[in-house]
Amino acid sequence: MRVQIFSFTLVPEMVRNYKKTSSRGEWEKTNMDTAFTEVKEGRMTCLGAARTYNVPEATLRRRLKKNVSDMPVHGGRYREVFNEEQLQDLHNYLTAVKLDVLGVKKKYSDPPVEEWIQCSKCSEWWHENCTSYEGGEFVCDYC
Repeated sequence: MRVQIFSFTLVPEMVRNYKKTSSRGEWEKTNMDTAFTEVKEGRMTCLGAARTYNVPEATLRRRLKKNVSDMPVHGGRYREVFNEEQLQDLHNYLTAVKLDVLGVKKKYSDPPVEEWIQCSKCSEWWHENCTSYEGGEFVCDYC
């Protein structure tokens, strides 16, 4: 984008090669685990382990305080609520509720043997004798 002011042309320049200036989050997980173990077993102080293994002292202290050595490196504050078995049970339950309670049914790939007709808008199947279908494109009562 060029802006002409009197006889000068100003061309805004974009930063093309951004370089990170901080060293936040650049420590190795293996170093943190080793430092955690050294402090937990009483062989080093927290400050000494942080300096020796090049990990943040505050992070090391927080992990020691929570007494957890296997915390996610960049997992944030959220934890998983359900395990895999619970997730599968929840999925099965919600699928059953969707099919039974909400009335959502799986679409038929082929119509049943009786005289049925499919709505051209919602793709639901209707018994032809129960509709006002007279030929052409069928639209159900709900659509």
